[in-house]
Formats: sequence, C-alpha cells, structure tokens
Amino acid sequence: MDISLIVVTYERPAEIERLLESLTRQHVPPDQLIVVDDSDSDETATIVSEVQTESTLSIEYYRPSSGSMSAARNYGLRYADHEVVAFLDDDVECPPEYVSNLKDAWETHTSAAAIGGPALWVDDAGVRVADINETVLNQNWLTEYGEQRSSEGDWRPPRAVQTDQLAGANMSIKRSVLEELEGFNTVYGGSEVYEDTDVMARIRECGGKIVYDPALEVKHYETPKTGASKSRDQFYWRGFNGIVFRYVCFPQTFWVSIARLMTVNPGWLDPVWLCVGIAIARDTDQLWILKGYVFGLKYVLRNRHSLR
Repeated sequence: MDISLIVVTYERPAEIERLLESLTRQHVPPDQLIVVDDSDSDETATIVSEVQTESTLSIEYYRPSSGSMSAARNYGLRYADHEVVAFLDDDVECPPEYVSNLKDAWETHTSAAAIGGPALWVDDAGVRVADINETVLNQNWLTEYGEQRSSEGDWRPPRAVQTDQLAGANMSIKRSVLEELEGFNTVYGGSEVYEDTDVMARIRECGGKIVYDPALEVKHYETPKTGASKSRDQFYWRGFNGIVFRYVCFPQTFWVSIARLMTVNPGWLDPVWLCVGIAIARDTDQLWILKGYVFGLKYVLRNRHSLR
C-alpha cells in the first residue's frame, strides 16, 4: 500500500534535519514525502535543500504561512496522492524499518481507519526518559466526556492493539477518512493543539477502528522550553483547547464534563480545585491553565452556534 508522509515544521531546523536523515536510511523509502514549513526564517528551507542534494530522498517542500498546526496539516493533505496519509512530528526520529513496518501494518489491519505507534520520549542523547509500560490494556483512552490520556511516550504493548486515539507525532489515517471528515479542525489555536485528538474522536464517532502497533515505534526528542513565557503559553492553550474540544466533539455531555473538571482528575487536564490550590502556592503554570479554562469557556459560550 502506497503512503504519503507529511511533516509539519516550525523553526526547528536541527530537529527536521535529524528526522529527514532518518528517512534517508529507510529500507523502503516513503512513496511521497511532503514537508510543510511554517517557519519565519529560511533555515529549514536550507536544510531541506541540502538533504535533497546529498541523498536520493525526494521531498515536496511547501511554505504556506498557514499559522496553525491544523491548517498546515490540511495544506499538506491537499498534495497527498496516496491511499494512506501518515504524519510525523518534526522532532521524532525513525528507525530504518519504520516505513516498511507501516506498510505491513496497513496490509495486516485492512479494516483500520487509523494506525500509529509509540513515540517514546528520549533526551538529547536518544536515551529514554521514562520506563516502558508493556501492558496490552489500552493506555490511550478517550471517554464520553472528552476526558483523555495519551501515553504514546511510554506505552509499548507486546502486540498491536485497538485503542481510542493516536498522537499526532506518529499517526497515519486513510485519506478517504480524512476527506469524509473534511480534514483537521482549525478551531484550535496556539500551542497544545487538540487537532489530533479531535480527528480521533470524530473517527471513533463514525465507528472507525484505530490500531496502536509497537512495530511503528519512533523516538520523540524532548524539545526544550524557551523560557517562562513559553511554558505559560503552553499551559494556557492546554486549558483553552481542552474546553473547546469537549464542546466540539462531545456536546451532549459538555456541561457534565465541566462539572467533572471542577471535582475529579479527568486524565490530561488537571481538575480546577487542584489548579486553584497550586496557583495559590504561586505556581504560575497552574494559574495559566486556569486562565485557559476560563477563556475557553467564554469562547465556547460566545461561539456555541458556529462551533457545532
């Protein structure tokens, strides 16, 4: 089965160079490789040109200034020619058998709508930073209230298993499914974007099968933060987009999910009471996620008709 591979990148020339070099070492090269560069600088363009010159890797390079991860993914999707569209983050590194194993996975799981695998967190030296969880029990869960947890950074089951969601760092989806869903939802802003969780929720709603295969493991390098403002931005958008995601994908249970967010620990998002307590103790990250909750809820109420 032929596969189009899309990489979206933003101001990470060193990281995209490492990824592209790993793709030059594939036992089976990607049938189509698309790089969508949202960077302001020209460094990534230079890296892509150098890799093309020094290897046999064929790269379709686009620079659309799309402004968001969702829009950039959709831009790349326009140029995808093949039946399966795979997405990798720019800060991962693939083993030489990755593309071959991905093709094998789609040949094996022909009824799947989406297939992905571990994106194990590693440090700058490529050494794992978390213990591996090898359970066959689903660790990438998504509830009817929009509560979710994604454990691709440390979960490597002994065999392929069905799961609720995949992370955008390492996922592939049938192009026909993405076309039916009209691509990725561009309603999510800033960093900590929920575009991958959103598309997985919509695939599940349509009855699509999602497979998590340990043979598709990649290394996911920890990208260093660039100061306190970057950290606050990430926490704010995590809270904001988490609220919007619940309304967009789980409108029937939205207010119950908000009530649960006030009282329990619903997976990825911290409960409000915990954020308040930590914020009082002068933890600015938790204060910013609280602000994200508040402004996310205001955004939903103001735009509730257009979001549906």
